[in-house]
Amino acid sequence: MPTTSKESIIQSKIKAHFVKNGWLVNKIIQSTNNGWPDLECFKNGKTIFIEAKDDKNAAPLQKYRHKLLKQQGFEVYVIKSIDELNKFKTNVKIC
Repeated sequence: MPTTSKESIIQSKIKAHFVKNGWLVNKIIQSTNNGWPDLECFKNGKTIFIEAKDDKNAAPLQKYRHKLLKQQGFEVYVIKSIDELNKFKTNVKIC
């Protein structure tokens, strides 16, 4: 029986939170741009990107992609745990 990774659980909870708050959420399964964030979230003309990690840091290529997105004016967040997701919900007023 396959096991569910902690990272996929975090992604599912992030997606559920955003969908509940009226966002359209696209999970990136495969991209021609390696290192692209896991989730794209869209609402009222706004797009944010979220990288879900399993208590580890983003890889150098992921950090590079995050930097490129931020240079274009997008918000990019890395969430490593359910606790971080809960802090995000409290501290980041986007939902």
